[in-house]
Amino acid sequence: MGDTFFYSSVGFPPTSLKNGLKSRSFSGDQADDWDGVAADEDVPLVSPPIAAPLLSSQRRSDPPKFPCRCWTLVMVIADDKISDEELVDELERMRTMENVWQWQWGKNVATPSTATTISTADPEMPLVDVSHDERVTLKPPLSCLSDPVLSAVWQTTRQALLICREFVRTERHYLLAIRSLSSGDTLTKPPALMLAYLPALIEASEDLLERLEVNPSVPGVANAFLLCGDKLDAALVAWCGVVGGFFVSADEGVVKRERAISSTTPRVDENAANTTIKRRVNSWGKRINSIKALGNSAPSTLSQESHKLPQNNREQCWPSVRDLAILPTQRIMRYTLLFKDLYSHAPTGSSSRDGIEKAMNAAISLARKCDRAQGNAAFLHKPTKNT
Repeated sequence: MGDTFFYSSVGFPPTSLKNGLKSRSFSGDQADDWDGVAADEDVPLVSPPIAAPLLSSQRRSDPPKFPCRCWTLVMVIADDKISDEELVDELERMRTMENVWQWQWGKNVATPSTATTISTADPEMPLVDVSHDERVTLKPPLSCLSDPVLSAVWQTTRQALLICREFVRTERHYLLAIRSLSSGDTLTKPPALMLAYLPALIEASEDLLERLEVNPSVPGVANAFLLCGDKLDAALVAWCGVVGGFFVSADEGVVKRERAISSTTPRVDENAANTTIKRRVNSWGKRINSIKALGNSAPSTLSQESHKLPQNNREQCWPSVRDLAILPTQRIMRYTLLFKDLYSHAPTGSSSRDGIEKAMNAAISLARKCDRAQGNAAFLHKPTKNT
């Protein structure tokens, strides 16, 4: 693989995590033949035991002839039933097991090579990118596992893994939400113009999520975002150019209704209309709690069940159009923050660092384009004074 590594190898027992994690054994030169591992539904949950490690160091030209179990992270990253705490606890427990770890930092850390390699479902892009060095030993002293440098490597690896997991899971929830908006699973019917812009958003998110789920590694996440950059730019910039008008139009309607009422009722405050607009504008994006319910139910299920409920209960189940319409704008900022966080955990000189930096810059560029689009829209929708 690459000349340097971003992740360290992590060992997992065949019964790792509560849901059971599929594994398969490979021997010698077959260790790189991972095709179909993640997609094979008949793979047993318990793999054959690992053979005893060799006692001498191995060169890359002479690979060790012992089974190497490959476990993919697709299930863990995608499964909301497995909490971050469970994953971290399991990784930490396995980190302390002397006989199942392979650590390597540059060319200085000697590690056991009997460890299990965590990889993605894509055989061409393993999550773990460990460079082979002729000085790597198969049985390091126990003190190696408590080395401060190793601890720092572990912290970086674990945090990067969690960021990748957050990226995939939040993209899935975002896609579910905008699909609900497109299908009209809201308190009120979305405007026709809004519905016209949703298919491009959905298609871009579907494309990105598909790539993320195939390869949720650090280089995989960065590469997926870069490959989907054109679709994301076109869809999100177009959305930001019109979404402000939906909010402005709604608030102007409130002002008109209040003015109509004020003509037949005593005048309370001359700034009431402006105060109402400010209050409503400040509430944009704050009422997102109802979106969490979407993560546990498909839009079709929500639609079927909610039609059977009384009107008051339906209002509690359905999110408002505003709650969903603000999500694409929020997603743009999430892309930027996630890649900045991921970049901060990429070791200098890592083969993955350049790709992360490119993806981060692409996300920042997208945010700027959308910001300009919103600014132009605000100018176009700016009300004119009556003369």
